[in-house]
Amino acid sequence: AEGLVCDSGGIWRIHQTPEGWRLTCPPTWPARLFELDRGLAHGHLYCDPRTVRQEDGHRAVQALERPGFQILHHWRLAQDGGLVVHSAGVVHEGRGLLFAGTSGAGKTTISRLWNAHGATVLSDERNCLRPAASGPTQIYGTPWPSVDGFWCNQQADLAAIFLIEHAPQNALQSITGAEAAARLYAFSFVPPFDPLLIAQSLRVVQRIAGAVPCFRLGFVPDPSVIDCVLRVL
Repeated sequence: AEGLVCDSGGIWRIHQTPEGWRLTCPPTWPARLFELDRGLAHGHLYCDPRTVRQEDGHRAVQALERPGFQILHHWRLAQDGGLVVHSAGVVHEGRGLLFAGTSGAGKTTISRLWNAHGATVLSDERNCLRPAASGPTQIYGTPWPSVDGFWCNQQADLAAIFLIEHAPQNALQSITGAEAAARLYAFSFVPPFDPLLIAQSLRVVQRIAGAVPCFRLGFVPDPSVIDCVLRVL
């Protein structure tokens, strides 16, 4: 059926069309309108001409502008069996670590601490997880950082997941099964308008939580939390 399928409350809308999908963004954003095919493989982007700039004789627009491209990225990744998590992601000695949490839980704080420790921060805001057909789940950074601007176009094998919150002292608690999957899903960006993708994303979360060690982590904002995490790796 054609018509509106999702309204974010004024920031963006998605309509179903005979050809596929139409994603519209506010007039204040450079990327205004996306016309997409059903499988999100091809489409057209319509921009405000005032935001198009000249670079080396060519017309250019910010290709990763949000919210439009961010929505498309999360949507297409979910179609392909991946997941975007509200999180900080770091790579330490080749091992990927995910620190998931709500706004204010300490994602940027923990990114600063790991950065000072010499680790690579993939993102302090959103990271991608993709289970492999065989082998470990992969973690990837994204180009949409938080206020400190931490982002990196790298990937690593995911060694552990930490669900973080500020606390009076550092404390780790191992969690498994339904609890681990439910907590990870709560921090994931899943297209809310597609029941099939919601069901698929639930299976992806269950698979990741069943294969990767998961912990609740209460922490204090100083380097001692790094030692706390390293003890369980």
